[in-house]
Amino acid sequence: MRIKPTQKIDLGHNIKNIIQEKQLRKVDIIRQMQLSGIAMTKQRFYKLENNQANITAEELVMLAKIVECDIAEFFRENA
Repeated sequence: MRIKPTQKIDLGHNIKNIIQEKQLRKVDIIRQMQLSGIAMTKQRFYKLENNQANITAEELVMLAKIVECDIAEFFRENA
């Protein structure tokens, strides 16, 4: 996948959509991330979903693993 310099990727919106599509509970995702050694809180997760904080590579990889999706899905172009 190629990202154009002018392309707007709404990572937080994509995270929300993937979680809703897979009918997962945020509290369960946060718990799994914590058990994996990532310092995730409800507040931090909220900020990630609403583009108020930058996601780390470690968080992104673990989130993709937990929701069982490819990392590229988080970067799909918004319509």
